[in-house]
Amino acid sequence: MKRILIIILLLWIKSASAQYGSFYKSVINQPKLFKPLAGSFIAHKVKTTIVDGESRKLNYSYLFNNKSLRLEYFYPESKTDSGCSYFILNGHRVNLKGHFEHDFACDLDVASFKVYKGQYNGEKYLLLTCINTGSGSSTSSVICNLFDITDKRSIKYYPLWSKYGSESCFGDFDKDGSLDFLKVRIQGDNDTLRLSLMSLKRERFIPYKEDHYMILNYDSKKIKIEQRHWFN
Repeated sequence: MKRILIIILLLWIKSASAQYGSFYKSVINQPKLFKPLAGSFIAHKVKTTIVDGESRKLNYSYLFNNKSLRLEYFYPESKTDSGCSYFILNGHRVNLKGHFEHDFACDLDVASFKVYKGQYNGEKYLLLTCINTGSGSSTSSVICNLFDITDKRSIKYYPLWSKYGSESCFGDFDKDGSLDFLKVRIQGDNDTLRLSLMSLKRERFIPYKEDHYMILNYDSKKIKIEQRHWFN
């Protein structure tokens, strides 16, 4: 029964995210930077692995493997561990602990994982979108794990999330040459959302300096713009 409910929930989120993806493309008019990467995550039991040059005993993980990268998702090693899951990307560990409000993204739903690759302004990126294993409105919070893999010896991680987010949330929306992210949050009632902009500056995504935003209303059938203060 629980499995059926999870499948129904994922299908509903997929439908809502697709509507927002179409909205971003038609209203904000930005080409997609990311394309899906072929492959899937499979359960992967390991006894030892090499992380940053050290041999460590680990429990089990989910492995996404193809010619260009090896991405693993690990649950906490033990009860005394941080309590948060983590990634290992091409041998580099990326912790989720401390990167999201109240650590709400510590336990991710592997069934929701989608992997993309893209380039912008000479930088190469890997994007993994997913939801956490919570319930209620938290499951509509799409986590966008963005990795800068330009230098595979020094991978950068950008923890982002947005209501009904997707790969369509990325672009150069203010046309200043920097990578941007569309941040969507609930404002007031659950059906009312505020869309604003974050921009990658000095290796951090920070809120855009100007007051550009949209107030949206979503009733499960269509998205309506209540207020618009945008760039175009």
